[in-house]
Amino acid sequence: MTQQSLARPRPFTYWLAILAALGVIISQLLDVPAAWHEHPIVGATEVIEAGVFVVLAFLWTTTKARWPWIVGGLLSLVALGGIIFTRTVGLGGQKSDVGNWGEPVTVIAMVSYVIMMVAAILHVTSRPQQ
Repeated sequence: MTQQSLARPRPFTYWLAILAALGVIISQLLDVPAAWHEHPIVGATEVIEAGVFVVLAFLWTTTKARWPWIVGGLLSLVALGGIIFTRTVGLGGQKSDVGNWGEPVTVIAMVSYVIMMVAAILHVTSRPQQ
């Protein structure tokens, strides 16, 4: 990265995405102990997801490629779908999370996923394809 590229102000979408990534990382890491205890697969998925968002945040700030934005938006869509699924139907037939919409970690995660999807859509559609 050159001095000139570092001095350029970032579009608003970068700040939205970083805010969303922080929300996802924090919410996932706070939920890992409980999730791991109830469903080890979900706990492992949350750790992996937090790591992927760390990598994506790095890529958003160091590259002009569109694919990290698309991955971030799609991952958020899938994760939000997973939350909706576990809160309505239950994971693997277990009903422990059904109806549990108000848990603070869940609310932070859902809001973060929506912010990430909005940031990804705005970012990808607002600049010419490279």
